[in-house]
Amino acid sequence: MILRLFWTGGENITIGRMLACGALIWGVYSAVSLMRGRVILDEVVVPAQIITGTVYYIYPAGHPHQIYYPRVFSLSNYLAAAMWAIAPDPLFISAIRNFVFLLSSVFIPFALTVVLTRQPLWGHVAAILLVCDAHFPFRGLYPQSVFPADRISYRVVFAWTAGG
Repeated sequence: MILRLFWTGGENITIGRMLACGALIWGVYSAVSLMRGRVILDEVVVPAQIITGTVYYIYPAGHPHQIYYPRVFSLSNYLAAAMWAIAPDPLFISAIRNFVFLLSSVFIPFALTVVLTRQPLWGHVAAILLVCDAHFPFRGLYPQSVFPADRISYRVVFAWTAGG
């Protein structure tokens, strides 16, 4: 039953369970990738500091940042401001955002493929192809990349999927 949930799928297994197992696998991959790599500082740290009022001395009154960020609602900026108010650590906020970005980057192709094929194996293949940057030869003018865009993290995925 476990192998079918994580790998082969089947008609009597619900899509929700297969997606949950895939989210677990790719969530672990995302966490391990961040632990073995580096945290890339995220763009919401500055708006979080401005919204909470902790960097008033850097931006003078009337500066566009002081006008824009507190007045225009952006969910990501305000969530980061809430995290900044609780724990003012730019690496903590950036690590969470990096994790969410990587997880959503690999889980979306997995989920779409599982919904279409009802087989988690092909979902894992789709996610692995994305992590390996297999889509790069087909890019147009707007390049797409997957965090952290270093083309090394695919080795972890291949080791997990090959059972080694």
